[in-house]
Amino acid sequence: MPLTRRACAVLSFWLSPFSDAGTDAFLFPSHRVGVSGNDRTAYAYGFDPSRPAGEWKKAWSDALRAAALRCRWHDCRHSFVTRLVENAAVSEETTRALAGHVSRKMLERYSHIRLAAKQAAIQSLEAAVL
Repeated sequence: MPLTRRACAVLSFWLSPFSDAGTDAFLFPSHRVGVSGNDRTAYAYGFDPSRPAGEWKKAWSDALRAAALRCRWHDCRHSFVTRLVENAAVSEETTRALAGHVSRKMLERYSHIRLAAKQAAIQSLEAAVL
């Protein structure tokens, strides 16, 4: 899966402490969490890149709770597809390929967004003439 430069930079930063991890290491490795000090600051320790972190659903819900957000995991995919469809330069075929198992029928759900991109493209031509 191709990633944006920003995503690559974030993942590179995240992986920097695991320089000894091999290519088969887990991106989100097993670890332990503890607290220390009078203010009970949380910290992670005991990273093991050869084992995966625990249940992803629990990690997702913990992250949402810590960030005070309410959304579903699938909302991330919806946002990804929406942003691709909003870009008139990205074809439907490319969007379907990047989104995975999106059928043409499923992509039709985003047709109102694609229409807005087409209208914006036409308006940009009108603005260029004036």
